[in-house]
Amino acid sequence: MTSTMDILSTNITISERLTFAEQFFMWLFKQKINADNAMGIDDRHPYEKHIIGTITMFLAIINFIITLSVTLALFYVKSMKNSFGYLNISHGVGDSIVLLIFILWYAPMIIIGRQVDQTLVALKIAHFTAVCMCGANHSAIFIAFGRYNALVHPLKYSTVFTRSRTMTFIALAWLTAFGHHCVSFFPPCFYYFDFRHYTWFHADNLCGEFLSWFVDLCYGFVMVILIGGIDIATFYQLHKAKQSQDPLMRKTVTSHKRFRHEWRFFVQAFLSSGIIMLIFLAFHLVKKSMALRFVHFLTGCVCVILVHGSNALVLLLFNKELRSTLITPIKRFLPFSFIYAKDASDLLRSKSSRIAERHHLPTYTTDT
Repeated sequence: MTSTMDILSTNITISERLTFAEQFFMWLFKQKINADNAMGIDDRHPYEKHIIGTITMFLAIINFIITLSVTLALFYVKSMKNSFGYLNISHGVGDSIVLLIFILWYAPMIIIGRQVDQTLVALKIAHFTAVCMCGANHSAIFIAFGRYNALVHPLKYSTVFTRSRTMTFIALAWLTAFGHHCVSFFPPCFYYFDFRHYTWFHADNLCGEFLSWFVDLCYGFVMVILIGGIDIATFYQLHKAKQSQDPLMRKTVTSHKRFRHEWRFFVQAFLSSGIIMLIFLAFHLVKKSMALRFVHFLTGCVCVILVHGSNALVLLLFNKELRSTLITPIKRFLPFSFIYAKDASDLLRSKSSRIAERHHLPTYTTDT
């Protein structure tokens, strides 16, 4: 069997080794890609892999710290001890594992530049990463569905999203994630990360082309339709509720606060799921219509890292209790940080005043 790595090393055009899905998008966008406008392996700068690997490592570390901190803090936030919080913990666990693998495996291997793409260890790590990606994304679907019910059908939400059913939803999200990629665990339908092109590839055979089309591309569009459809339905229901409300009721303080809370909740949901939709579109449209390594890096590394760090960041921005839970240990472990700079300066000023009075020295004050 001729592997994708062998094909990449031969002197043929890019279009000859594209999958059926990639050729479809080439036809759709009327864009011809050949060896004249695609960057080969031999023409890259000697420091390219070090720059790409360092950027990948930096982005992964920043997003991992934020995601892991938020995920751990969710266990201690009282307002998150519900279905919404448990699903976000499931989402955060998947995101944290993906980002940790980027830190410990993908970024170092890009820097080293060794051709270990199709070794047994590399293939299993790629499979495990894919399962964690899907587990996090499937959790996001249940989160979006839960938000829709909480805003549109608040009475049904408490009966549908009970603790036991939430655990069932979490188990279902991860079981379907494993089932989605179980075929790739067996040869010749393998799935791997190409350290020389900075993106993901399926095996260069009939099975790989089938998975690239149905399991990869069609799955991405189904995710976009599901998440986007739930957001559109939520927006429509909120707008409909506002229009049907009595004009006198709109002016009351309680109604106004409730409406603002609902829209704030929707904006949080839209940002979280909207980023996922943009990443899917970038990964499946841009990547499959261009063959430049830099575009592969943006869609295969940067987009994946950002999408698995965005949910935690959105949670942090929209939840005051979560922010205070994270700031409290920072204050405890950094007593001499800038947080206490004003108290320290006041203490120093009072001590200097007492010393000046003791030795009959003049004191000076500055107006701020």
